[in-house]
Amino acid sequence: MKIKRLEIYGYGKWVNQSFDIDAQLQIFYGPNETGKSTIQSFIKSILFGFPDKRRRKFQQNRYEPRHGESYGGRILLSETPYGEIWVERTAKFLTIQTKEGQVLEDSVLKEILGGLDENVFDYFYAFNLNNLQELANIGSEDLNDFFLSIGTLGSDKFLAVAKQFEKDTDELYKRQGTNPKLNQLLTEFEVLQRQVQQIKQKHQRYSYLLSQQQAENSAINQLNESIKDIEHKVRNLDQLINRYEIHLKDLVVQRKLDQLIYTEIPEEAPTEVDAALRDNRESEKKLAEYRERIRNIDEELTQLTRYTWAKNRQQDRKEWQSATEEIKQVQTQIEQLQRQIHEAEEMLDHLAKQGQFYPEKIVQGEEYDRAIDRGLTIQGNKDQIQEENESIRSERKFLLEQRKAYQNNAAIARQQVAQLENQRVNDEEQLIQQTQLSHYLPGFIILLAGVSYVFYQFIQGQSLSSLFVIVAVLLAMVGLGQMIYIYLKHRNLVQSFQNNPIHQKIIDLHEQERQFVEQGKAFGLEINDREMKMEQLQEDLAKLMKEQQSWLSSMGFYPTADPEIVLKANPVKHYLETKVRYEKLLTEEAEQQARISAWVELIKPLLTRFPFEQTERIRPLIRHVEEVEASLIQTMQRANALEDRRKLTTHSVESEEEAIKQRSQLIQNYLDQASAKDVIDFKQKINTNKEIEDLQAKHQLFAEQTQDYAQELAKIQNRQELSEQLEQQQQMLQRAKENLTPHMHQLANVMVEINRLQEDGSYEELSQQIENKKAKIRDVIIEWGQKHIATALIYDTLRYGMENPLPEMNEKVNELFYKLSGGRYTQVKINKNSIKVKQFSDILFEPHELSQGTLEQLYVALRLAFVESAKQMVSMPIIIDDAFVNFDEQRRQSMYQVLKEMSERHQILFFTFDQLAIDIFEPDHEIDLEELDQA
Repeated sequence: MKIKRLEIYGYGKWVNQSFDIDAQLQIFYGPNETGKSTIQSFIKSILFGFPDKRRRKFQQNRYEPRHGESYGGRILLSETPYGEIWVERTAKFLTIQTKEGQVLEDSVLKEILGGLDENVFDYFYAFNLNNLQELANIGSEDLNDFFLSIGTLGSDKFLAVAKQFEKDTDELYKRQGTNPKLNQLLTEFEVLQRQVQQIKQKHQRYSYLLSQQQAENSAINQLNESIKDIEHKVRNLDQLINRYEIHLKDLVVQRKLDQLIYTEIPEEAPTEVDAALRDNRESEKKLAEYRERIRNIDEELTQLTRYTWAKNRQQDRKEWQSATEEIKQVQTQIEQLQRQIHEAEEMLDHLAKQGQFYPEKIVQGEEYDRAIDRGLTIQGNKDQIQEENESIRSERKFLLEQRKAYQNNAAIARQQVAQLENQRVNDEEQLIQQTQLSHYLPGFIILLAGVSYVFYQFIQGQSLSSLFVIVAVLLAMVGLGQMIYIYLKHRNLVQSFQNNPIHQKIIDLHEQERQFVEQGKAFGLEINDREMKMEQLQEDLAKLMKEQQSWLSSMGFYPTADPEIVLKANPVKHYLETKVRYEKLLTEEAEQQARISAWVELIKPLLTRFPFEQTERIRPLIRHVEEVEASLIQTMQRANALEDRRKLTTHSVESEEEAIKQRSQLIQNYLDQASAKDVIDFKQKINTNKEIEDLQAKHQLFAEQTQDYAQELAKIQNRQELSEQLEQQQQMLQRAKENLTPHMHQLANVMVEINRLQEDGSYEELSQQIENKKAKIRDVIIEWGQKHIATALIYDTLRYGMENPLPEMNEKVNELFYKLSGGRYTQVKINKNSIKVKQFSDILFEPHELSQGTLEQLYVALRLAFVESAKQMVSMPIIIDDAFVNFDEQRRQSMYQVLKEMSERHQILFFTFDQLAIDIFEPDHEIDLEELDQA
């Protein structure tokens, strides 16, 4: 099975998002908070169901969408027994259908998953950094159970039954155990057998006590039966007395009912009368409010004095309003003209300052043109000198850089010479050490010893052919050969030192250094020549600058003015044009001010009625006129609104009076039906009816409680008779209990003696106990055998047709862990309840003895080996969520290489933010979640 496409309706941060998964190894790339864990949780939720508040082993969040979008989505699965199918799950339903639209049963999903449950999925197929170490205490038995639980639907239930049977058999019997039930029974059986052999005496006295115990028990049982009968009669009498009390209460209720008269009143009458009275009171309050409101409106209308004035001058107000609108535009034009005049003044001042001239001194006409021609000549000479000076400065800079380069080369050559000199001194010192005369001493000593011995034998006249003489001659030859070897070795070392190319290299470096120094001196002479030329050009330039300042002053400019601006921009021309425009603006402003004065004269009647002190300020005066007009309009609107409110309020008063009249008629109709004088009498009749209904309910309840005792209650004359009967029965009960006490004491004494005899144990009792133990032992053995056989049958059934997958998995674990650890660990031993690993040095380590990174590599290898071994039973994609963040770069490289190989046989969905993964895997396998999140 493979995942081909994800479509998320609403899950966590993802809403209406889809992902196409085309690669065997698909990378979801992005930093934290970009939705990696959300997608992994979505896949798990669609396959196994959404997590609830009680089921959150590996999941801390339900990822419900925030804004009420549809919760859930669907996944397209391929390579299933049904072809490509859609698995769709929302908060309300689960739907499985083929790509063509055929709906399948829900059980198809379990069939496709091959018995894989959520627990095994979290352990092996979907792992992250949090659950990576969940396999810390796993062993071969646990792995075997996991293999048995997949590949067959419902196998998990059989495994649970088999595990429970194993637990039950261990609780029943264990070899060498003491606590299991069968072990304890066998121990107790052996103790009883030893006790039976010891009991031989005291049998007659024990039999007599047993018969006496039986007699006392018989007498006590008879007395107890009598006590029970009396207690039953006492309870019956007590219940009859209680029913008699109820019977008396019922008689009282019947007498009250006979005294009351029921009045027929419609069921809805009380509610409607109360509602009508309540509504009438509310209407009276409203009428008072409406009449008060009419009085306030009349008073407010009398206070509106502006209303009459505005109404009499409606035509004048229209003329004033029209003129005011025109003056607003005129004032706007004046303000624009004033801004333009101010800008023109600032522009004139700015042009004079920017052009750096005095307006009153500036020359004009032909004289100005001749002065400009002269300035152009001076500026041209100045530019020529500056260009020549810049050219010489560039040449000087180049020469300085060349001289610096040669000086650096000379310094480098000197440094290399010093290094080579140091090396030559070191070599010479080594040569001295390697060619010392002391090296000849051992050979010389051996030669001298041999020659001395031969010479001594010759002087003594001994035979020179003796063995010692031959040995001495050989020693002398060895010493001479050793001295010759030392000499040849020393000569080779001296020749090697003399032929070393370092000497010639030192000479060459000295020559290079001399050449670099001479070239640097030549460049220094050229630099001095360039500096002299630059000084001459600076003097010529200073003379031209002085002549140019004199020229500027003669034209009316500042001595510090920029000649280029004067020659190219011609600021004087702009200044004169701006001055003409400035005078034209002043004329237009005077014309608009005249129109303002005429408008002020027109609105004098308005200003007389509504004075305004600052008439010289036009904008505030316009606002005053508009505010007065707006106030007059509001006054007229207010007066009209008050008239409308008065009419509406008057209509409301009439409506409320009519409603009160109708409700009063309704109340009177109900009073006539109940023959009541007034409302108080009507409510009294309602209360009487309610009392009659309550008494009838009590009568019915009392009748039900005394129904079974009707005959007995009819025979009772008074309560005293019942009390006497009850007291008589209680006395009889007391006497029976008193008669029971002696028998209880006698039975206690007999029991004490029996117990004292039983401390040593009786033969019959022990025999019975032995038989009981035998029966219990047989039952436990049968139960143990049944459960033991059932457990074996379940395991044999689940393993039928399937080879043991653990050896294959162990080989794969060894191979994967060897690759991941770089060959440091060669074998993983999976024991019954634990795991051990062997290093290349054949040393075994427990998991807790490994480093964190190696331990996590081991757990990853176990998971991948399990998936690989179970691929024939269930095919499932592997989902990894940043599980390798604790790995160093080398471990991650080996891990990614293993994933690359695994992806050839299994689909892998890898969620990560590791750039190394992007570099190793193919780039077209990447889905960038950060880009999707930003989009």
